[in-house]
Amino acid sequence: MRITSLLLLSFSILFPLERGGFGGFSINLLFPDVDEMNQHFRSGGIPSLSGRPIGIGGSGFALINRILIGGSGYSAKEIAESDSIRAELSIGSGEFKIGYGVLSSSYLNLALSFGFGGAGYKLSLRPLLPDVNFDDLLKDPRRYVDLEFGHFLIHPECHLFISIPFQPFSFFHIGLSGGINLNLFTPEWSYDNKRVLNGPKLGTLTPVFSINFLFGGGI
Repeated sequence: MRITSLLLLSFSILFPLERGGFGGFSINLLFPDVDEMNQHFRSGGIPSLSGRPIGIGGSGFALINRILIGGSGYSAKEIAESDSIRAELSIGSGEFKIGYGVLSSSYLNLALSFGFGGAGYKLSLRPLLPDVNFDDLLKDPRRYVDLEFGHFLIHPECHLFISIPFQPFSFFHIGLSGGINLNLFTPEWSYDNKRVLNGPKLGTLTPVFSINFLFGGGI
């Protein structure tokens, strides 16, 4: 029995993690360029955004002879609020990924990937109202607005996968990823299918970092 356990341990160490299916959830941190948006906010008496929205997402991929094929998505948001208005910036993204494992071992794997897909942005502006009579709302609903735009993106990314050893094979992995969303287009904001003139631009590059908790395996 002891000899069998040693053989299984040696087998899992000698053979790298090059094949298998993996999936799980992620915590994402984005760094969009919100300088121009903050200029508008400050002129309207709204505190500035930090430009570091945090969100939750998920990913899944197959690893076949070090070739990585899969996809991922996430949603993140940040809120700024004054005495009279609440602004919420939401960013969502989904993309297809293809990559290659440049370093592969049982417990440490490094991969590069190239993703492409779409990103959507929403800026919600809501007035902060006191208690109000219902009939007054029928005369003046004091509606909130949702400004939106979307675009195509490409996303080069680097991944470091750390496999937690559960013998004979690891099935839980922690992935650290970092890359850049390259926004190929800068469309205008829209509101109820109408153009919003003089809307703030968010820049063409958005750094994205994530920690991924993945389950799966195989060799």
